[in-house]
Amino acid sequence: MRILEIGKYVSVAYAGMLLAEQGHTVIKISANYEPILGLRKGKELLAWLNYNKIIYDNDNSKIETLVEKHKIDVVISNVPSVKLKHCGKARLIQIKPTGRDKGFDIFAQAQIFSEFNFHAPFYIGDTVSGLFAAFLVTATDRLYSVVGQGEALQKIIEGELLVQRPVKGWDIEEYGMGKKSAEVCYRGETLKQTKWTWQDKWEKLNHNLGRISFEKR
Repeated sequence: MRILEIGKYVSVAYAGMLLAEQGHTVIKISANYEPILGLRKGKELLAWLNYNKIIYDNDNSKIETLVEKHKIDVVISNVPSVKLKHCGKARLIQIKPTGRDKGFDIFAQAQIFSEFNFHAPFYIGDTVSGLFAAFLVTATDRLYSVVGQGEALQKIIEGELLVQRPVKGWDIEEYGMGKKSAEVCYRGETLKQTKWTWQDKWEKLNHNLGRISFEKR
């Protein structure tokens, strides 16, 4: 499948990266300003996101022209002004903020995680919405689909809004994280998993030079 990626920051780039990893042709039109480069280690983060993509810098052609020129099947975008009518014969999958005009990962976390009184110091709101966008590229043939950041983040929490999570969590017996390990009471026995360091992850996770493969060897 041939994908046209249009937008800035992590969500749409993550969707494109997942599709490129799975062998799809992802063509990215780079913006004249990429905010990722302003982050700590932004250059390395952008290189990770741009893996295996065909990148064109500052191509100001109309989207319909790009779709026709590159024989695009699906456009993925997080730019509000991009509409289905601009995409010619291609489908459009759009990532949008929930309940706001401008979307930031931390706002999605505030909408969904605030009851737990923490925030993840990584862009889980962006990556999860990107994951669902990539899923929709291959899972549906609808001409137009929208992935809301808040909805995507809530979707990965078991029960969604149908089953309210008990105050103390689902588990009746011990199930939690200590200073050095996670502990689970299972059939009367306490099982422990030591917390992994970065080196543990490097040695034990399935990856290719640091790029994770979720297909087990």
